[in-house]
Amino acid sequence: MEILGSHVALGRIKPDCTALKEKLKDMRCKTKKEVQKVIGILNWFRNFIPQFITKLEKVTEILKCSQNTVPWMDEHTNIIRNVRDETLNNISLCLPNYTKKFTLQTDALDNGIGSVLFQEQGIVGYYSKKLNDTETNYSIVEKEMLAIIKSLEYFKGVLFGHFIQIYTDNINCIHQQKNPRMKRSKLLLNEFNYELISIKGSENSVEDALSRCFIILESEISSNEKYVGDIDRFCKKKTNTTIRNNDKRTTWMLD
Repeated sequence: MEILGSHVALGRIKPDCTALKEKLKDMRCKTKKEVQKVIGILNWFRNFIPQFITKLEKVTEILKCSQNTVPWMDEHTNIIRNVRDETLNNISLCLPNYTKKFTLQTDALDNGIGSVLFQEQGIVGYYSKKLNDTETNYSIVEKEMLAIIKSLEYFKGVLFGHFIQIYTDNINCIHQQKNPRMKRSKLLLNEFNYELISIKGSENSVEDALSRCFIILESEISSNEKYVGDIDRFCKKKTNTTIRNNDKRTTWMLD
């Protein structure tokens, strides 16, 4: 069944890529407007592409040049081609199953944040965001919390009202913070029914959601069909600290 440009069948959703190959046949851009057009086409598929913002970072950077003409190089063409081919390569996501729990794993880098939302049946969606100049000056703890907040906002239509397990590799996100920005962020979390879990980074063999592409072994999910069924056992083994908010009471002390 086709709905709003996507094919939906057997519990999975796949983007309609019929016109994608034709529209991006000539991927060499000369002006900013042409670059924006290419990015706009690919942006439609961003929820299906892990590390979307990171992969297009060098392409978006050339929009900062002062002139209307852009210094387009073969490197930029290869980036667009790779993202296009990845989209065409039968990529699909699982439809949310509201009888099962949701798991969100987040990550933060110096210049970006991202997350992967998944359930037992597979990947539900990806999120990534490039940090602006102000956000790049945040501490690593603030960036990790920003990744959680922005991811929850992005997936709010799917997650709101349902239990979520959130995994982060920064234990300081769990503890009290006197930083006003962290206090505000934690208040925003109380809108959700969540369990916040910290995994020790030194023991976290699950690959980071943004920078290292995934929460599950890449070899297991390259086809986007398999799912590592013992992820819960792994997370419980590596869990360092857990904070619950599943009864809607305020979890965080703000004194």
